[in-house]
Amino acid sequence: MYKKTKMDMIQLVLLIILIISIPLLFISFESFQKLRALYKSNNTEVAIPSLEEIYEENSSVYKTTSASDLRNILNEIFELINNKDFNKLYSLLTDDIKELMFPTQDSFESYMKTSFDKSYSPSIKKYTKLNREKNEVFIIDVDFLLKSTKEFNIENDNVEKTDTFVIYLGDDGNYKFSFMSFIGTGDSGKAYSKDDFSCKILKTYLYNKSTTFVIEVENKSDSTITIGENEIYCYTGAVPRYYPYSVSIAPHTTRKISFTIYTGLSVKNSLPSEINIQGIHSNGMVYLFYIPVKYPINL
Repeated sequence: MYKKTKMDMIQLVLLIILIISIPLLFISFESFQKLRALYKSNNTEVAIPSLEEIYEENSSVYKTTSASDLRNILNEIFELINNKDFNKLYSLLTDDIKELMFPTQDSFESYMKTSFDKSYSPSIKKYTKLNREKNEVFIIDVDFLLKSTKEFNIENDNVEKTDTFVIYLGDDGNYKFSFMSFIGTGDSGKAYSKDDFSCKILKTYLYNKSTTFVIEVENKSDSTITIGENEIYCYTGAVPRYYPYSVSIAPHTTRKISFTIYTGLSVKNSLPSEINIQGIHSNGMVYLFYIPVKYPINL
């Protein structure tokens, strides 16, 4: 009797699962059939939608204003790229990426003509949204899909490359963007001084997977100050990262030092909060500074 009741219960559970699954399968199949029909219906070049778009008509889970706005912005950027509208594109670049990589529109056009010589559609792999005081920041990993008149390929074997885009979206709906995995530039920090020696972080260039610090050191004394090998360092989590060279600062001179660590926003919990610098005066005096890092976004 117990075994029969147990078997009846198992059969009932299986029947309930089957009843629930059939409508879901029908909805998914119907959506996919609509998608296939869309790509067969004409020979025009169209952007391949993400999985979110495939299921968007059947589920409210994926419907968020931010995701929709993000797709629209990326589609607009890629349309400008495909149409070679470099004047408009350059006006949409952030000031940080212009200063670091493209100080003139000619330099930007030269790069784009070489690196974007085909037509692409964007496909969002993943994105992170960060809130700032005056705007929202989206860090987006984007696949570049070669535009094609062929039938939709569910395996996305026409992905040519991937890049990280950053969208700064203002409250008024206007936006600026950067790409090439470049997030932005941190402001110059204040100078930290001790007697005749001072240090400060001039710039912090934050990328998705690396960070570069430009440090300025000034010797105001009448003698040489030396920063020894591994005496510029920081901690990414518990791991020390060193500048592996020795630096000599002649009397009454200023030097700039570029120091790169291979950890960036993608592992933001390991980004250092400060840079440590130790200098030794020729008279034996030791200078030690702990300089706070100012990043371009709130981490």
